[in-house]
Amino acid sequence: MSELNKFQKEIETLLSRADKNTDQQLYNLYVQTIRDLKSALQFDYSQLGELSSTEKLKLSQMTALLNQLEQSTAELKKGLKKRITGHLIDTGKIAYNELFYEVESKNGAINFALLKDDELKTIIETPVANFKLSDRLNDGVVEKLKANIKDDLTRIFLSGASYPKAAARLAEQGYSSYRRAMMITRTEAGRVQAITRQKSQIEAEKLGIDFEKQWVATLDKRTRHNHAELDGVKVNPDGYFHINGHKTKQPHMFGIASEDISCRCRTISVLVDEIEQMQRRVNETGKIVEYKNYRDWELNRIEPKKAAIQPEKPKFHYIKDSEVPYFKGKAGKISERNRRIVYAQEIRGMGYIGTPESFYINDELRNNYTIAEISNDHQKIIKSLDQVLKSNKAPKDIKVNRFDDDYYLENIFKQNEKLLDNYDNPIDAFNSGKLTYRNNGYTSTSYIPKYNMFRHRPIKTIINIPKGSHIYFTDNDIESEIILPRDSNYDIMSMKEKGDGVIIEMTLRKE
Repeated sequence: MSELNKFQKEIETLLSRADKNTDQQLYNLYVQTIRDLKSALQFDYSQLGELSSTEKLKLSQMTALLNQLEQSTAELKKGLKKRITGHLIDTGKIAYNELFYEVESKNGAINFALLKDDELKTIIETPVANFKLSDRLNDGVVEKLKANIKDDLTRIFLSGASYPKAAARLAEQGYSSYRRAMMITRTEAGRVQAITRQKSQIEAEKLGIDFEKQWVATLDKRTRHNHAELDGVKVNPDGYFHINGHKTKQPHMFGIASEDISCRCRTISVLVDEIEQMQRRVNETGKIVEYKNYRDWELNRIEPKKAAIQPEKPKFHYIKDSEVPYFKGKAGKISERNRRIVYAQEIRGMGYIGTPESFYINDELRNNYTIAEISNDHQKIIKSLDQVLKSNKAPKDIKVNRFDDDYYLENIFKQNEKLLDNYDNPIDAFNSGKLTYRNNGYTSTSYIPKYNMFRHRPIKTIINIPKGSHIYFTDNDIESEIILPRDSNYDIMSMKEKGDGVIIEMTLRKE
């Protein structure tokens, strides 16, 4: 096994202690759960009295047990979530801080980005094999325990089992479920720590800290043979480790169950000897503070002074009611001829705005129909709408919204397929500032989000429109509609989860 330095050994001890503490907390949680179930089972047996040799117990007779089972499993779900999430947040922070703890202990304070709880929660709830941690604990552990208990008791009641035998089966099922919960916890802790270590190593590289990333395997009989071969291998901070046709930036991040589950490997950051000269650039005072240990550093670290930054007013803003007439005058110009074509002149008439034709036209454009392949009526509408958009520009920097379904998100994934391969999860990719999106159709948006008729859809997009961009401020006040040109390109800035959906922010590229 590769040798750890004193700082890394201290962190490893803290992580091991946290694992054992969480083990004990979960064990106590299961002990209490089974104790409550046994008490309810004993009460049911006492109420039934003696059974004749021909009588058989039925699970439906165990009313106290069934009621307690519902209550106990509900409490178990809450208890597991609270304790495991807390453990993952605490150990994820420790893994992230490890490198900076060593650097600051040796060389003085540096300005590094702290890892926020919200970032950790996003990492924790990122689906693995399409299942969130909460789903795996609720359905894969607790609900399975409940089903197994019911199946077990139904079977042994048919054989006329006594209370001691039934109680013993409860204990066995509880212990089996506890082991399952612990395996998930350890695997998840490894994954979260791997991701946070990778984040810290990228942050350190940005700060100019010179180091290499080294694989460390626990060399014993339980270690995977191919993981043992990686022990001591060094790569650059953003580099990959390669083995048997697979690659990963960290242990636990292959994305292959056979490589990730119960893996005990980790990486360390091996600092080069010439770090002192670099540190004098990033440490304002050059003062090196002695810390007793990691917890002392965590509580008392001296942060370098930062220049006071005046908060900037947001560049892009939503249009206020008082600004609507101004925007209509500047970006809502349209000739009478084009108005007759773009707006439906009669119910169910041809047109684009406020008609189903907009869906058909955009479907044709987004599926790469040539103009010659589109009907004459639709060609006429496209030509008029293009003229209208060309004659109008946004007089200020503004932001608008639209709402879409999963097909829209799949389209973004498809357009950025190669870039997404470089990231461990989609949210990191969307927040990298490197993803783009092209819409071959027109983009209908709302400058007042609450008026958008599709706001029930799960994907909300905030679009920033730079001053001078071509737009058309329509007379469709009911939906507060602004139309953006076809074949527009967008630079994706960020993504965050909200409820069952996501919010994406992007900026229209001014071309």
